[in-house]
Amino acid sequence: MKAQEAVDDEDLAELKMKLQTAQAMPAVMTEYDIMGMFLYWAKLKGAYWLKDFKRNPEQQQQFLQTFQQTSMAQNATPPEQQVPAV
Repeated sequence: MKAQEAVDDEDLAELKMKLQTAQAMPAVMTEYDIMGMFLYWAKLKGAYWLKDFKRNPEQQQQFLQTFQQTSMAQNATPPEQQVPAV
């Protein structure tokens, strides 16, 4: 059964390369649902366990809040530092 065969290292390496390429190209990330592609690929490879990792609505909200806080912190402009007089 081809759909049930185990994912081998070569498949994972190829997928990793494609995902890294997509992440490096904002136009691709804008046009395509990369995570959706990964999930579809995983299901084709027999990943019946994907639903085990789906977040419930409360976990989704918590994740979004944490993600937004982290994004704001990373994009914050640091205060100007004064150069000591010599």
